[in-house]
Amino acid sequence: MFSNLFVTKNCPVASVTVREYRAKEMSDPDKNYNVAANKLRNKFINQGLAAATYKYGECVYVLDSVSLNETEESEGVVYELGKSTMTLTPDKNEAIICDLISSLVRRRLQYDLHYKRKTAGHYYESKPLAVDLLEYYNGFKYAIEVFPDGRVGLWLDPDTVWKQPISRYIEQTKKSNEEIRKYLIGKTAVCPSIKGKSFTAEIADVSFKSIGEQTIEGKSLYDYWVKNDANARLLRRMGIQLQPTDAPIITVQASWANRRLDYPYKLLELSIDLLDPELHYARKIKKVMRPYERIKDTVDTAKKVVGSPLMLGQTNIEFDFSLFDWSQKNYAKVSKLSPPILLFGSNGKSDESDKDPRIHSHLQQYGPITKKEQVGVICIFPKSAETHIAKFFNYLNRYAKKLQLPSFNVAGTKIIEKTDPDEYTIGCKELKNIAKDNIVLVVLPKVRTTEAYEAAKKGLGELQVSSQMVSYQLMEKMGAWDGYTDNQKYAPILQVLAVQMYDKCLKAGEAIWHLANPVAGVSPDKTIYFMGFDVSRNPEKRTESAAYAAICDTYGRVIHRKTITHKGERIHYKVLSQWFFEAALDAYLNEPEQERKKVDEIILFKDGPILGPQLKDYVDGANEAKKRLVDKGIMGENGNIRIVSVVKHGPYRLYGAKENNYTIDKTALIRSDKTALIVTCGSYIGTPVTLRLNLDYQITDDMKIEKITHMFNELRYLDWSSLYRQPKTILPLHIVQNLAKLSKEDIEVPYIPR
Repeated sequence: MFSNLFVTKNCPVASVTVREYRAKEMSDPDKNYNVAANKLRNKFINQGLAAATYKYGECVYVLDSVSLNETEESEGVVYELGKSTMTLTPDKNEAIICDLISSLVRRRLQYDLHYKRKTAGHYYESKPLAVDLLEYYNGFKYAIEVFPDGRVGLWLDPDTVWKQPISRYIEQTKKSNEEIRKYLIGKTAVCPSIKGKSFTAEIADVSFKSIGEQTIEGKSLYDYWVKNDANARLLRRMGIQLQPTDAPIITVQASWANRRLDYPYKLLELSIDLLDPELHYARKIKKVMRPYERIKDTVDTAKKVVGSPLMLGQTNIEFDFSLFDWSQKNYAKVSKLSPPILLFGSNGKSDESDKDPRIHSHLQQYGPITKKEQVGVICIFPKSAETHIAKFFNYLNRYAKKLQLPSFNVAGTKIIEKTDPDEYTIGCKELKNIAKDNIVLVVLPKVRTTEAYEAAKKGLGELQVSSQMVSYQLMEKMGAWDGYTDNQKYAPILQVLAVQMYDKCLKAGEAIWHLANPVAGVSPDKTIYFMGFDVSRNPEKRTESAAYAAICDTYGRVIHRKTITHKGERIHYKVLSQWFFEAALDAYLNEPEQERKKVDEIILFKDGPILGPQLKDYVDGANEAKKRLVDKGIMGENGNIRIVSVVKHGPYRLYGAKENNYTIDKTALIRSDKTALIVTCGSYIGTPVTLRLNLDYQITDDMKIEKITHMFNELRYLDWSSLYRQPKTILPLHIVQNLAKLSKEDIEVPYIPR
């Protein structure tokens, strides 16, 4: 098996001599010291030095090759230079050495090759290429790895960065002002922020007044942007020059803002959906390439980026430009993953095969495990959609019947006279007395859709009522459909919608389908609970929300979920201890008293890496939780808690043998007892990006990562909202990602939201 990893030819890194800057008086708990450390590191990189950060902004390391100032100040933090040098070695200081080498690559990319930085480890060419009204850039992602023996590896993955500047659309389209306005309203715009991160917002209005005429905070919109220091710096960073005569003005409404925001049109981009049929040419250019094409592009990019050696002190880092072969010297073990057998209604099981279970067909044949006669639905919709409701439910029930799901009956309606988000909030809250035992179907308006979605979710969340949102466009299509033509187009939509709505009616322990056998062959006598954990952030509001969810028993039945609003991704060990305790307690109490069994294991899948000192909180939280659970008789003395981090982003790809066209599918690369790369989705055209699993901690060290990869693979097949293709990640993480995003916006969600 091969991967897009290029490893140094010779002269491994034995040691690196650095000087350490340490932050003085890190006493403010609300201050983000990482920002200060990163800015100081960037200052050194701009001077041509290799530099790295460490310990949440506490330390900055600089290659010991030049004279340095005794103190440095960054973002109000004073860093003091240590009096002596430090020697770093790959076996003990891999992360810092990786960061030092990465700073050399970054310096070369930005100053020698003139690439632009999109995010950390993601760069693209400075000059865009154009297709119609779109712009795209050739780019790539990279990551540095240092092996314990001192060899350096460069992971590299080419990609395409797409943009659709509104300025390009306005300046090149031949449409009238009214046509431009009609086209833009309701679209999602990517808006810049002086805080350094962009955000998305819905376009609420388009005015063809000039920015010299429009006023904001007592001054013209032109002066607001040009004569305000922070805004002017943003304009310079974006390379944009404004004129007082510039028009139109784009008004956006962000979900986090309590007022609308006016922008000069030159500052905004349209959010791009490359699956839009109108952008068929974009999909051909985007780098979803066949493996052999991607391999060639990857090698060519590597030669461009590190064609000449990097100098780390006295070490000359020179790369071999061929894909890394993991079979050399038994560097890793290849583990083939098999799909599980799924159980449906009437004890029907999916077929044993190398392919994915045909969930859609099996549901038609056997029906769901939990059967109900009917489901009551309360409908909230704009008045203009009233004529489509009956037809919609007729088609919905037709396809629900094919899947042996219950019929959906309209138990009540609420008409929204004005398509205003506040009307959705009011309308949802008025359902207090009739929505308790029903699911609510909300038809969203054509404009200000995101606002209406969040308003409806908030109103229904307070009532703890399950809801299903559908677009106005779908309702229109159902109203115009004759029920016979375009079956291939609409049948899958209605079937998935029926399953999603039925899913939200189920209670703890009920299921549409689940695993026929305990996950990954564990003993059926073992009581294991799987948790997911995620954090979602709103950079503009500076809010974060952490969420955890627990599923199963070992068969994958959902039994518990909970959201917690928590500031920051670094969670204190006391909080983690409480989460583990609550998850086990609630799952334990959910069983009838005479059937309760002590908990054998809790396995937590954390979305994203667990970095540095953060791991200690998880270790302490797990151990304290076990002690509490043992004391209460919920967990036995041999009970275990395991922590697994799931990293979804990065440039890591795997390739198979040449005779298989380099494709790889449902395979894990076991790099050690604790780390693995895993491919869980099919190849289709391109080669899928891998997930990285890290077994960060377990109280009793008796499980290896290979077992975890099989658990992870099988738990993917439990997403009841997806009939045709199961996701690449597992159900606990699916649940918490949705929970965290909604909780971040102060939206409560009832039991089992998916």
